[in-house]
Amino acid sequence: MNVLITGGCGFIGSHVAERYYKEGFGVYIIDNLSTGCKANISFSAAKIFRLNIEDDQCEYVFKAAKPDIVVHLAAQTDVMASVGDPFSDASSNLLGLVNILNLSKKYGAKAFIFASSAAVYGNNEKLPLDEVQPVNPLSPYGISKAAGEFYCRKWNELYGMRTVCFRFSNVYGPRQGMSKESGVISIITQRFAENKDFTVWGDGNQTRDFIYVEDIADAIFKASRKEVNGVMNLSSNTEISINELLEIYKKKGYGKKIIHGPERKGEIARSRLDNTLAKELLGWAPKYSFEEGLSKTIDWYCTQSENARKEAAATSFSRKGLLDKYIPYFENILAFGIAAAFTYIGKLKSQEFSAIQTDYAFVYIILMSIVYGSAQGIISIILAVSLVVSMHLGFNGDVHSLIYNKYSIMTIFVYILSGLVVSYNIDNKKRKISELEASNAKINEQLANIKELYSYVSSAKDELAEQVISAGGSLGRIYKLTSELDSLETEDIYIGALKVVEEIMKASMVSIYVLNDTGTYLRLICKSNSFEFKPRNSIKLEEEKKLKQIIYRNETFINRSLIKGLPLMAAPVYYDNNPNLLICVDGVMFEELSLYHESLFKIAVALITKSFNKAKAYEDAIVNKRYFKGSKLLKPKYLEELIKSKSRGYELFGIEYTVLDVQSKSNDHTLKHKEGYALSIAGELSACIRETDHVGIDRDGNIKLVLSNTGKEISQAIIKRLEADFAIRGIA
Repeated sequence: MNVLITGGCGFIGSHVAERYYKEGFGVYIIDNLSTGCKANISFSAAKIFRLNIEDDQCEYVFKAAKPDIVVHLAAQTDVMASVGDPFSDASSNLLGLVNILNLSKKYGAKAFIFASSAAVYGNNEKLPLDEVQPVNPLSPYGISKAAGEFYCRKWNELYGMRTVCFRFSNVYGPRQGMSKESGVISIITQRFAENKDFTVWGDGNQTRDFIYVEDIADAIFKASRKEVNGVMNLSSNTEISINELLEIYKKKGYGKKIIHGPERKGEIARSRLDNTLAKELLGWAPKYSFEEGLSKTIDWYCTQSENARKEAAATSFSRKGLLDKYIPYFENILAFGIAAAFTYIGKLKSQEFSAIQTDYAFVYIILMSIVYGSAQGIISIILAVSLVVSMHLGFNGDVHSLIYNKYSIMTIFVYILSGLVVSYNIDNKKRKISELEASNAKINEQLANIKELYSYVSSAKDELAEQVISAGGSLGRIYKLTSELDSLETEDIYIGALKVVEEIMKASMVSIYVLNDTGTYLRLICKSNSFEFKPRNSIKLEEEKKLKQIIYRNETFINRSLIKGLPLMAAPVYYDNNPNLLICVDGVMFEELSLYHESLFKIAVALITKSFNKAKAYEDAIVNKRYFKGSKLLKPKYLEELIKSKSRGYELFGIEYTVLDVQSKSNDHTLKHKEGYALSIAGELSACIRETDHVGIDRDGNIKLVLSNTGKEISQAIIKRLEADFAIRGIA
């Protein structure tokens, strides 16, 4: 099965992804990585697509993944950001939700799980809050979550898609601090780990219901496996104030100065959610106490902070401090010094400022503007103008004369104009290059998504091609099945069915049972010749409810849950609208339990059913020719054919059988060659033998009892039971 998780690289999403991966699901993730990080995904099997949830390209992911479960966690989660920019909040939280909901319906998702929030309740003072309390959100974020719940409910009503909306209380845990997602515990931990002050907005008496992130992931997974719908709270059902939280940090040795700021708009004063409904419907309960979860969170965050400090120190050392940042300024000053020196030397030679032939300062301005743009171009203009002024004063000594010196004024004007024009053009060029690079990055990102999709589709194509090739072989095996079943003897059908089921399913343990006349017992008629395979010879259906259900509901059973005591695959064979046989398959490789092999098994059973029905119909049609009239005594010809079939089964599969010579102790032996004598013995034996056994007369007039699926040990027990009424002459 596949699960698609939006926001799967984020704080909560990465934990949810890990849980599904550990449960054997194929994991697909849609995340724009604005707050999430690929490093949060600890396993390589996840397929990650960098997309916004409102993007049309999300359909390609659904088309490739065809998810059974969709977990929608992606959202704008900052309450204050929603107050400042409600349009962006609605764009992500509503348009994105509708897009994912619609695609889930279109591509047949069995369940849709939506991450709502306690923010939908607003400042409801009736605590703890249960799901029937009215919603009254205080912020656009809360409004979008309440609207999202309504959308999910309508998708369930209109399209029948199972939707579950979880109202999260305050979730905390590892990875929250490194993700930019808001969370009071991550913020406090970060501030204290960096030995900084922490600001409490309001008096600190506001409370929150904190729940550990792995408890959230556990509830989401359980919801996807149970037939539940509607809205549920996910919380610890506890209430802890910010002041109490800070005291816990102080006891752990964290904390500096606490600053109190004004109360923020849109924030809830008290929060506590009743989690009774989730416990009842999901069989779920929080596993982590607050102290245990907080300790794990602090330990994780401290480890990450230490790693970040080491990385920063290594980066700082490799760059030799801030040298790289100031290199342009050093180069600018050096270039100015060179330009000033050449200009001064030229001035000394000409003894007149206006007679400078080569304007080195102008060249300096142009070079700085071209290389660095306005950042250094403006500085170079200021330095060059200062050079002009200082040299004019140095040679003329008169500030007022500077205004009337046409060469000086013109030089300053040219410096400023040229520098600004070149700087503007260079900055504009860099801006366009930056925009092109950003556009190129986006295209590369889309290309990466396309490559990922192509890789997946290509892999699926190769798998399909392999299945088609395999199917070609299977067609050959199916044809062989029809030839193996090309018989009008049910005994041959049993053996042929066993042979082809073994081959087509690559199974080493196949058993075929016959249902007795009363429909209460299954008798083993044949099985695979495997030493370790020892199926039961007789099964009482009243003690095996599942097998009884399979038989009488005419179901094909696939034991995907690996229930002990049941075969991996099983299917009944019907004749004349009544069950006759049960085909059981074991010893199949786990990777063969696919839909493809399930379909193959159904095809094989259908062909066996057709051949078995033909043989049974033939036997019913010639019953008077096959048996002596009014009895189950086989005539010599058909007794010989039966024994030949049994011999063939023994040669192919080691299916044991026993042939006994039987005489009655009570009958007149002088009548032994007469038909009446044989019929008398057959009638007496019919009450003593199994449905799978047969009685017949050979060409010499001897009465034969053919015991199916019977070795020496079982046959000795049968002989002992029959010796009271019959004389057993020998074992063949």
